[in-house]
Amino acid sequence: QQQQKQQHSEEVQQHAEDEQQHSEEVQHYEEVQQHSEEVQHSEEVQQHAEDEQQHSEEVQHYEEVQQQQLYEQHKQEEQQQQLYEQHEQEVQRQQQQHEQE
Repeated sequence: QQQQKQQHSEEVQQHAEDEQQHSEEVQHYEEVQQHSEEVQHSEEVQQHAEDEQQHSEEVQHYEEVQQQQLYEQHKQEEQQQQLYEQHEQEVQRQQQQHEQE
């Protein structure tokens, strides 16, 4: 009788220790989970920062293209102006020649 009681209390003790160990493992697992979520979050933050960076580079590139286009446009207008002036000069020259004749 006594021995059975002894054995039972040892089993209860053993069971309690298993429970304890299990809850420590669960806690550890949760900490690992928590950590991996934090890592994931920081990776998302990193990714977001990289996207922002890329976006600002694209905007910058777009602005440079705009500038380039404006410059090209301006150059074309100047050429047009020059052609027009050349044409005017030509007309005047012909008129003078005509008058001289």
